[in-house]
Amino acid sequence: MKLSYVILPLSLFLCSLDSYFRERGILSLFLLLMLLVVNRNAILNKRYIPIVCVCTTVFAVYTVLAFSMPSIYLEINADKANFSLKIFDRLSILALIIIAAIAYNRDSLIKSVILVANVHVVFFVVQFFFYYALRVPVDYLSFFSSELAQRNWMGFGGDNVFRASGLYFEPSNYAAYMSCYIAILILLKSEIKGYKYLYPVSMMLTLSS
Repeated sequence: MKLSYVILPLSLFLCSLDSYFRERGILSLFLLLMLLVVNRNAILNKRYIPIVCVCTTVFAVYTVLAFSMPSIYLEINADKANFSLKIFDRLSILALIIIAAIAYNRDSLIKSVILVANVHVVFFVVQFFFYYALRVPVDYLSFFSSELAQRNWMGFGGDNVFRASGLYFEPSNYAAYMSCYIAILILLKSEIKGYKYLYPVSMMLTLSS
């Protein structure tokens, strides 16, 4: 098995672990840089330039808005305290996207994104099934730290409703990341069919707005 078949999916998966450690993008970036050192003849694939431009624009707009309107985009005190780290984290993920566009071809990118999306869907389905079939709430974050807990419960009509979120901190995070996986597959002209319909279906099942 080629090293690239392991490094790219692993890097993408680490980046997707939004709720676990802030340095995930930096670690992923290091892994891909290590692979680029081995593959010195890699060049930028021009077909990925639009994706890189879109990601760069989104990153720049978010950063400007956060600086100019902190009362809206940085409501949580922890976000204000760690804003510089968040910027560096997102910058490292942007660099990761650019390096992936340089180092890999379309097929390997598609396979890696599908693999990462599948892993998250499996954890989501398991969590959804355990609660709605067995009435057993599963909190993945609590397995890693007693101080962390997923935001799976929401008041609705006077009742508490359980919302599955897979490996993510809350359902909105799951839906946001899953939409990114779907967008990448669409941009790379990969068909969404068969079991991949679980990607958008699982987003709806989060009951997140």
